[in-house]
Amino acid sequence: MKNGFTILLILTSYLTSYAQDLNNYNYQYQKTCYGTGPTYYTTRQLNVYESMSTESAIGTEIPRGAAVEVTNSFFGEMGWWEVCYKGETGWVKKAYLTKKQPSQKTSIPKASNQSPTTKVIWQRIYLKNVGYFDLPPTMEIQKGKYKEFADENRKIKGFDVPQIVAQQKGLNQFGKDSYEKYARVMLETTIGATGDFEKLNFNIETYTQSDIVQLNNTFKQQMQQSFRGTDLKLIEWYPLKVEKTNGMSCIHVSYKRQLQDKPYVLVHTYIFQNNDRKHTLTLSYRLLEAGYWKTDYSTILKSFRITNIK
Repeated sequence: MKNGFTILLILTSYLTSYAQDLNNYNYQYQKTCYGTGPTYYTTRQLNVYESMSTESAIGTEIPRGAAVEVTNSFFGEMGWWEVCYKGETGWVKKAYLTKKQPSQKTSIPKASNQSPTTKVIWQRIYLKNVGYFDLPPTMEIQKGKYKEFADENRKIKGFDVPQIVAQQKGLNQFGKDSYEKYARVMLETTIGATGDFEKLNFNIETYTQSDIVQLNNTFKQQMQQSFRGTDLKLIEWYPLKVEKTNGMSCIHVSYKRQLQDKPYVLVHTYIFQNNDRKHTLTLSYRLLEAGYWKTDYSTILKSFRITNIK
């Protein structure tokens, strides 16, 4: 195992940041609604602010045509109303609210593996200087400001970003059905110095059983530590593997976690070392929905390729 201790520290640092990001996401905009007020509808997509100022933090976005409950209209003459949306409160400009209900319908398609008689179209997601993976029609790239690129020679377009996240379809538009499921595909590239990591196709046989046990224990302890002080719980840890995936060598970490009292989530993380960088592919979904996601996730994993071999 090359530069074992250094590599171990760099590899496990990802688990800490991932757990912290997940817990921070859970706490974003979690203020509880406290009143029963009249229902209004948004006339445009709105930012929801933590206070009556556009300089305050933005908690979330509400799509055009969404129903909100007005919990405090006392400050209406100042142009702001406090509203409740999906169980959470914040402040919006009252000029963009109306009592008239618009006609709108948002739906989520069936999983591609549940409709064998229907032709489904998968999308190939390209990442500059990384590679690509395929995404089913039941998922979408998480909304964000992503730098894009175009390769005229190869006739492809993609994203020029160090990290990208895919989620269940409809979540970007706050579709009602999309909240009934949970699924994430995350691909992150971390750049180091030349030789910080193994080569992409390193010989997995050089990892002894003792090396694997050491890696397993360190990853597990790091994960447990990162969950402390959060609402995340490690329910079950599965033995770490050093294996080949699509002909590429990787470290495979998997476990079952729980956020508060929500359903268990199965997480598979594949860490691909690539000389001066590592590519971390994380696939997660609720165990209760395994029948919906498992086949598609297997296809996503099989499609993943790193084309920028260092």
